[in-house]
Amino acid sequence: MAEYIFNEGNQNPSDTNEAGGVPVHYVNADSGYAVPQKKKKTGKTVIAIVSIFLAMLLLAGGAGFGGYLIAKHLSDVSGGSSPSGSFGSNDDGSSDVPPISAGNEKPSTGVTLAPESLGTKDKGTVAEVVSKVAASVVEITTEFATTNSFYYTQGAGSGVIIDEKGYLLTNNHVIEDDSYGVAEKISVRLSNGEEYEAKIIGTDSDTDIAVLKIDATGLTAATVGTSSGLVVGEEIVIIGNPLGTLGGTVSNGIISALDREITVENETMNLLQTNAAVNPGNSGGGMFNLAGELVGIVNAKYSSTGVEGLAFAIPMDDVTYVANEILEYGYVRGRTSLRISVIEIDSYTKATYYRVNSLGLYIYSADEGYNDDVLKNGDRIAQIDDIEITSYADLKAILKSHKVGDTLEAVIVRNGRYSTVTLTCYERSNDTEGVSFADKENK
Repeated sequence: MAEYIFNEGNQNPSDTNEAGGVPVHYVNADSGYAVPQKKKKTGKTVIAIVSIFLAMLLLAGGAGFGGYLIAKHLSDVSGGSSPSGSFGSNDDGSSDVPPISAGNEKPSTGVTLAPESLGTKDKGTVAEVVSKVAASVVEITTEFATTNSFYYTQGAGSGVIIDEKGYLLTNNHVIEDDSYGVAEKISVRLSNGEEYEAKIIGTDSDTDIAVLKIDATGLTAATVGTSSGLVVGEEIVIIGNPLGTLGGTVSNGIISALDREITVENETMNLLQTNAAVNPGNSGGGMFNLAGELVGIVNAKYSSTGVEGLAFAIPMDDVTYVANEILEYGYVRGRTSLRISVIEIDSYTKATYYRVNSLGLYIYSADEGYNDDVLKNGDRIAQIDDIEITSYADLKAILKSHKVGDTLEAVIVRNGRYSTVTLTCYERSNDTEGVSFADKENK
């Protein structure tokens, strides 16, 4: 089936992690998005036995509404999300769930992106462009912890340096995965072979942008251009890390369309279309015009048998706005949020695992002081504004149609009983909130 997909890379599946030779699960290079490969037969048997044992324990306790893993969390969490790792509390009473900041207090980085031209500088050849910009494109590898950190899954992508002090751009989906949450480790490899560990400055899932920082100076930063000066048919150059192993790969093509409305993994975006070769691992890489200016960030391709030459990039004008918001405030102002974390139960296998009676969207936690007076962990959101809610995508679509301060009428289900509550839209300050957990135990 044809679909628009984000692009990510893969690593050598023969590797093991450093913690004791535990098999590492890798990104499937054919799928274009992060999924763990099937384990070897012996490993699968062990995991299957463990899963059956866990299921028996859960069933033995009865099918309590709200879910064992959600309900266990009721008295432990006042706010926050758990994008990876185990749920609930540790033996010492501490919580595994990192708190979500209730405020927007991140200081400014002091860095600002300022487009230097409208693409009107003297244009060069592809070779001249590559010579100018290649050092500003980096390789990114990520490491995600699965449930209880029994296994690690790795992914790869690309990035573009935007400041000589170590700030760089990539895609949000390169560093955050629906199944495993935010990457626990992000490594950046420069064109000269030097490697650094990166930290996240901020992310924006709506535009699929993330800003990272590495502890390095004197780097070659890309010249930031604009996308408004692009025209259909204009030649462009793409540099990235296809397949996660071919860093610095160059491809070229033309701008095929300027404003394509594309829906990628439940996010609708207006993107630049190109016929340049884009493969898993190119995500986060740079699209440059022949003046050597950064005019877009690669993020998606069209995947279907027999279809080639359909790839997409985020226009630089959109990137610049989002990146400057993150660099100044740590987040993009004005995004609406209920300040809750949710679990999407979309299969009966997952429902059994979480011990809930119905499929749908469940509250995992609510930030303290933000809708926690009417929402409790384990509640299922059935409707908002008379619209049925069955997935995180449904919730996000509704929030996009509202602004900060709006109130919503919601129907929730608690202990089998329906009730109507009023929810308030707040400003989103942390883009890891509202995480939709995948069925980690059955991947």
